[in-house]
Order: sequence, then structure tokens, then C-alpha cells
Amino acid sequence: MAASLQSMTDDLRSAADQESALRGRLEGVVGGMGEALIAVDDRGRITDFNASAEELIGLPARDVIGRTLAMACTVTGEDGVDMTPRFVKPVVDSWSAALDVVRTDGTTVPVAVSAGPLRGPAGMLTGAVFVLRDVRREREIEQMKTDFIANVSHELRTPLTPVLGYADILATRDLGPEQTKRFAGEIHESARKLLRVTDQLVQFATLAAGRLQLHEEPVEARQLLDALADRWSDRLPDTHRLSRRVARRMPPAVLDRRYVDVALDELIDNAVKYSPGGGRIRVSASVHENGAGPRLVLAVDDQGVGIDPDRRESIFEDFAQADGSTTRRFGGLGLGLALVSRIVRAHGGDLSCTSEVGKGTTVRMVLPLERPAPRP
Repeated sequence: MAASLQSMTDDLRSAADQESALRGRLEGVVGGMGEALIAVDDRGRITDFNASAEELIGLPARDVIGRTLAMACTVTGEDGVDMTPRFVKPVVDSWSAALDVVRTDGTTVPVAVSAGPLRGPAGMLTGAVFVLRDVRREREIEQMKTDFIANVSHELRTPLTPVLGYADILATRDLGPEQTKRFAGEIHESARKLLRVTDQLVQFATLAAGRLQLHEEPVEARQLLDALADRWSDRLPDTHRLSRRVARRMPPAVLDRRYVDVALDELIDNAVKYSPGGGRIRVSASVHENGAGPRLVLAVDDQGVGIDPDRRESIFEDFAQADGSTTRRFGGLGLGLALVSRIVRAHGGDLSCTSEVGKGTTVRMVLPLERPAPRP
């Protein structure tokens, strides 16, 4: 009998250890979930509330355990109907829905909810479990796609309209040499804008796919800026003037001339676009020592409208616009500075911006003078 009791005790102890280990693993899985998990008993009182739920709802677990979800937040449907009671009433069948969580601080978080019943060994309903997935980032990406498609359509349609209009006039009317030359010039300018849009899309797709291969060579900063001035001599509006300044005794920099030219063109184009009243645009080259070796600093500054401080940190992101409003004054795909940022990073450099609303903006590309060590 003593041996039997000892054996039963050992079995019970082993079963308890296994149950404890299983519980620990389950708690680890639930705690490490990226989605918010909320479990309730048959009266709707919260029994489990993981770390993601704390972040989503904005309250610690100790403040909500034993209370209903209605005391922690409000859940509404797309039409504004209060759906919080569904998280308190017993869940008989599984369901899912797109809802909004309104936190106690007034913040609204869109979520995708999946709900299912919890049953005991005899099949009795003992509660429910709710998994809430934060879909804010998905909504942002979807909005970015919508805005991008609208911008592409606008940027293609705007120059295409005069191309078709002037071409139709040239094809159907007898015009004098002066008018013919003027209309052909308008067609050429609009076609150049179309080519710029398509080139920008192709370049961005190439860089985004990670297919950027640099062909670096020693380049003189003065040659770089002289070529830039030549490219823009006929493209710059009469209201703008381009000046350049190169520091003395500048050593050559090892870089990909073609891509740096693209980056400088994007910066000049932005400076012109965001200086609708005209003014000076200055591009400069200098050497800066920052402890990691000498660096080439290429800066473009304008006297334009400037950038709002709230948007200054995001202007280098893909599809970002300095003016993000629906009634923005300036066109563009929001890819120019994103292209510049990727080109600078590929060279192992840094990109920065300083701006003052109403007075102008300065964008600086800081590039290594020598070939940097390969980045993983």
C-alpha cells in the first residue's frame, strides 16, 4: 500500500509538473502574440488580457481583469453603432467583424475582430475569447496606394492633354510657321514632362527592388555642378536664377556620377516647384570632417514656401508630399526625395533638411569622398 501511494504521488506530481509546464508555454504564446487577446468568462468578465491587448486598449491588465470590456473601452461598428455588448454577452458561434475601438483617451483604433466560444469538458459554455488585430498600418498603406494612383493619373493626364490638343490642331488646321513652331514647342515640353514622370517611376521601381548597382569613379565637384547648371540653363523658369559655389581645393569624390546627377536634378526640380514666386536657387559643394573621414557636402537651398515642421521628418519617405492636404498646391508623385534618399544611402551617405516656413529650404547630401566599406 505504501508503494502504491508513493507511485500515485509520483504520478500526480508528474502530472502537475506537466500541467504547469503546459500552462507556462500557453502563457508564453499568448503573451508573445502580436494580436490583442482578450478572454472572458460566462458573465463577460475579463480573465486574460495579454500585452498586445494592453497596448491596443491603453490600459494595464491589472485594471481590467475581473471587469467587463465595456468598462475599459467602447467598440463601435462602421456605422457608429455600439458593439461593446457583443463582448459581454455569451458567444455561442464564432464570428468576425471590422470594428473600431474607442479608448478612454478618445483615440480610435480600427481593428479586425475574431471571436469564438470557450467550452468546458462537458461542452458547457464557460466564456469566450476575442482576438483583435490593429489594422491602422493596413489602412495607411491602402490610403497611400489610393493617393498614389490618383497622383499618377493626374501627373500623366496633365501633360498629355496639351499634347493631344496641339497635335489635333496641327493635324486639322493650316497654320503659319510661327504658330506651328509654338505648338510644336508646347508638345515637346509636355512630352518632356511625361518622360520625367515615367523615368521617375522606373527609377523608383529599380531602387525599391534592390537592383541599384553603383559604378563609382572619381568625380570633381566643380564638373558636377557645372554640368548641372548646363542641364538647367534652358529648363529653369525666367523667374528663377541658379547659382553655384564650390569650395577651394576640393578633392575628387568617388561616386556614381549618373545617380548623383539624378539626385541633384530632383533637388533642383523640388526647389523650383516649391518656389512659385521665383528667386535664387543655390547649389554648393564643400568638404566636411565629422570624425568618420572627410565628406562631400552637396547642398541645394531655395527661397520658397518652406516645409511645415510637422512634415519635415517624413518628406524622405516613399510617396510623401511636403503638402499632404487634399487641396495641395503642388503636384508630383511624392517620389523625388525618396529617390534621393535611396541614392544617398546606397553611397553610404546621409541626407538632411533644414527649413523655415515662408523663407526657404536647404537639403544636404553628405557623401563619403572615398569608397565606403560594403554594407550588408
